[in-house]
Amino acid sequence: MKKLLPAGVLLILILSGCAGKSHYTLLEEGAATLYLKAPKAQKVELVSSSSNYQPIRAKKGKKGVWSVEVPAHRTFEYFYLVDGEAFTPPCLLSRPDGFGGKTCIFDPAQ
Repeated sequence: MKKLLPAGVLLILILSGCAGKSHYTLLEEGAATLYLKAPKAQKVELVSSSSNYQPIRAKKGKKGVWSVEVPAHRTFEYFYLVDGEAFTPPCLLSRPDGFGGKTCIFDPAQ
């Protein structure tokens, strides 16, 4: 069964825009697909603690929505590289990254 972000949260993320980028997650059977709308991007990568911070290349889909699937058996931290620049989208859970920014926290129980 699919688990989506509540509609109100998704609306807030979309309206916040963040320079034309919006972000959402789909959780299904132990895997999370993370989506980032970045229509002008040439390359998007997910950097997460689940992959020992090795970038995972996202696939570009329709209307500039990029996606990447990762295992979702436990909590992990993440951010994106959009054309080589670090980008942390608006997210429900986050923490300081130690470099003056923040990283998102994915919790499969949320």
